[in-house]
Amino acid sequence: MLTKHFKKMLKDREAPKALACFVLAFLSVALFNHYAHFLVSESDSLSQHYFIHLPKLKPQKQDYTLVYSPWTQGHIIKQIIGVEGDVVAVNEKGEVFLNQKRVGIPHPFASDGTVLTPMKAQTIPKGYVFLYSPHPRGFDSRYQ
Repeated sequence: MLTKHFKKMLKDREAPKALACFVLAFLSVALFNHYAHFLVSESDSLSQHYFIHLPKLKPQKQDYTLVYSPWTQGHIIKQIIGVEGDVVAVNEKGEVFLNQKRVGIPHPFASDGTVLTPMKAQTIPKGYVFLYSPHPRGFDSRYQ
């Protein structure tokens, strides 16, 4: 027997859609938690805030990935823009380039005053990627 509250929800055009989304999300989490993680980024360093992390897939260039940051002592989401064999260069102004495309300028200090060490020119080695944040103060691979 349907309750009054549930009957009222069914009359509302948005309620069935919201309920269906909730059920789908619940089932997805319950059934696929081993294969997919639903993440929310509260940082303003990315314009997107909702992600599905698929830990069993090998990340590719342009993908977003989840990594642990000892700096924040938590997980952060960044975009992969460089992979094995890509060339990182740093000019006399300190600007960082990846395959001759400007990435940005590292800041000398974090917002709390901690000294930051900019990355050095190098070729990205096997097993490593270049992580990027479009936010000017984003903490990404511009730093060591």
